[in-house]
Amino acid sequence: MKRIFIYNFLNAFQIFLGFIFQMLFARYFGASLFTDAYFVSMTILGFVSTVGQFFTEMFMQYYNDIRVEAHSEAKKFYQSVFNFSLLISIVSFIIAVAFMSPLLKIFVSGFDAERIRALRSFFSILAFNLIWARLIALNNSLINAEMRFMVPYLIGLLTPAFNIIFLLLFAKDYGINAIAVSILLSGIAGLALQQFYISRLLDIGFGTKFWHSKFKDLIKKSFSMRLGHQIWTLKDPITTNILSHFPTGTVSLYFYAFRIISVLFAITNSPILQIFSSKVSRLVSEVDFSGIKKLLKRTCAMNTGLFLIVLIPFAIALPEVLRFFFGNKFSPEDVKTIHYVFLALIPFHLILSIELPFVNITIALKQSLQVIRVAIVFIVIFGASVFILQNFLDVYTIPIALMIAQTQNLVVYVLNVQKVFKENLWNVQPAVIR
Repeated sequence: MKRIFIYNFLNAFQIFLGFIFQMLFARYFGASLFTDAYFVSMTILGFVSTVGQFFTEMFMQYYNDIRVEAHSEAKKFYQSVFNFSLLISIVSFIIAVAFMSPLLKIFVSGFDAERIRALRSFFSILAFNLIWARLIALNNSLINAEMRFMVPYLIGLLTPAFNIIFLLLFAKDYGINAIAVSILLSGIAGLALQQFYISRLLDIGFGTKFWHSKFKDLIKKSFSMRLGHQIWTLKDPITTNILSHFPTGTVSLYFYAFRIISVLFAITNSPILQIFSSKVSRLVSEVDFSGIKKLLKRTCAMNTGLFLIVLIPFAIALPEVLRFFFGNKFSPEDVKTIHYVFLALIPFHLILSIELPFVNITIALKQSLQVIRVAIVFIVIFGASVFILQNFLDVYTIPIALMIAQTQNLVVYVLNVQKVFKENLWNVQPAVIR
């Protein structure tokens, strides 16, 4: 509990800095074609940067398996995965830049020429982040696998801090592109600090290997597991594409609401789930299913309970908060839209807070086919719901469709984990008695 409090504090401080940045960002830029370009670019970056995970999604699980046998061999495994990830990241960057026009069209087919120009300008800078974004995520997985949870949170403070500094010092002269530069520089600084920590405290330096005996299994499992997650994230291009056909600024209003509730979700869920994911991976490697069951009960009660405690008063106060801080940049109708989208997104995030521990167990068990099946059904339901509802609910189509589709995910993952518990507890307990 003491460690969780510290991690929650660091996470809350990181989110607080992010919230300050979002407030300043909204006060500077409001909702315009430039903010639409920013939000869409960040969505594209998040989608494309996960391509490398097709090869390394299951890194923590395999690292823990190898670590149980020999810690020195696990270090060699990390070195080979790091080098391979760097190669994939560079290739991803080259492809994203070479095929930028069709890539943008996939996400925003409804943007006019002016908004496309703004989007190209911003994304042309931001695309460089693809080179090191995957390496940062891989290093965080390594550090978490070693149960050193504090470091990723400390490094996570860099991006919002850089964003605030660059916005205050350079946004007046360079506009929204100053934010893109701050994201790049914070990524470089974060990766450098990670490598210093890994080298000095974990005693893992750079290696020249690009392959490991377990790499074939890692890629096979990672590809199928990431495929499931990537299918689920197809909701992002669907979302931005639908919103791109609405008037200028609508994308921004939706994402302002989404960012606000995501902040609350991250404050209450991220530290607990990060610890849960690492511990579950270790417990699965040790075949301790009774321990997983106990940990699951505590985690579900804690993260969902905390989310509701923080969410309810904020949902009530949000309109007044928006009017007080952003009244000069947003019209009463804009404030109303942000608030109603926020409220509409609550069921989706509540379902997600209950579901994610079950997803983490499924991933730790390396049940990639189950993740793919769930994701395919999710995107079919989400796409069909959007198609049916878009003519009736306008911008609120997305939150309602997300809620409908995510409900089936929750049901399937809960039933799957319950089945695993019954089978494995039945098999393990008699062996203990003997």
